Amino acid sequence: MYPIDSKIGSFPMVKRIEMGNELFTEGKEPEEVVEALTARTSNSKLSFIPAGLGQLHKSGRVLGTQAFLSNLLNIKVLISFENGKAVMIAKVRSVKREKKHVTSLLRTDMENGSVPEVAVIHCHNAHDAEIWKNELLKEFPTLHVQVVSLSACVAVHAGEGTTGLSWDTY
Repeated sequence: MYPIDSKIGSFPMVKRIEMGNELFTEGKEPEEVVEALTARTSNSKLSFIPAGLGQLHKSGRVLGTQAFLSNLLNIKVLISFENGKAVMIAKVRSVKREKKHVTSLLRTDMENGSVPEVAVIHCHNAHDAEIWKNELLKEFPTLHVQVVSLSACVAVHAGEGTTGLSWDTY
């Protein structure tokens, strides 16, 4: 057995699995595959915008007062993975601003390297995910953008209505 800590889930994990399959098909040894997959770990990005903090409160990741005030003031949080941990990187009063922030992170990565594809992730929010996909295609017409359901482990904590963006840099 060859354990690999991807330090992230969802779309980047799928990309690691696809990459591992390709390397095995090419005849690479397991140690070579593990080394290649481990090297790609820091190139994965995943940011998501929970529809509310209720589910994060239920899972013990947010205090009840924080969830209550967030709901009362319509404050949205942006959560990203950094070195394998989910961290809150922004608080704003609209999803539109948060999407703009995540899109700016994507734009920066596209300027600094190659980003061949992006996944708009969602948890029972395909409508908003399709809207975001179309917005991305207007700005980046050559980018391959797909809509993907959020992985169960993230969806349980983030809750229904969550949307996000994920990509790998090369």
